[in-house]
Amino acid sequence: MVVQSFGAGDLEERRVLAINTGSSSLKATLYRLSPSETIELKTHAEHIGQPHARLRLTDPDGGTVLEQHGDLRDHDAALRVLLQALRERGGNDLTAIGHRVVHGGAQYRDPHLVTDELIAGLRGLMSIEPEHLPAALGAIEACLGYYPDVPQVACFDTAFHRRMARTAQMYGLAA
Repeated sequence: MVVQSFGAGDLEERRVLAINTGSSSLKATLYRLSPSETIELKTHAEHIGQPHARLRLTDPDGGTVLEQHGDLRDHDAALRVLLQALRERGGNDLTAIGHRVVHGGAQYRDPHLVTDELIAGLRGLMSIEPEHLPAALGAIEACLGYYPDVPQVACFDTAFHRRMARTAQMYGLAA
């Protein structure tokens, strides 16, 4: 597990935020690590950039902590609501932040620690994935702003596809 290499302390004290940005959505889950992963908070924002946008934060039992309709003009607005809610709920003690990134091009096959070089490399891939990469990079940069000392890791969907058999890569319906 990538998180084990970040910082000292009891496993129970570690909290990890996992973020998944889509073209018009944002999903995130805050985990407390202990002998098993425990969900502390879930976020689901949909229809970002549209008048009927909706963001909902829920507790581990599915109870609504916060619900907001409209006024999510972009992913940054949705992420600000999430990060502010985390801070209000004592979310300043994050151990790590993980980001699902749709496309890593040919150079990013495995999870990577977020660095300036990684961000620059992903910016160079924007033309390959103009719908998802800007949102993912925006989330990474927003988290760097809120949590500059917390390690962030980018995990790429394209890594999964590279490990498939060549016929499955080439033919989506291969038998």
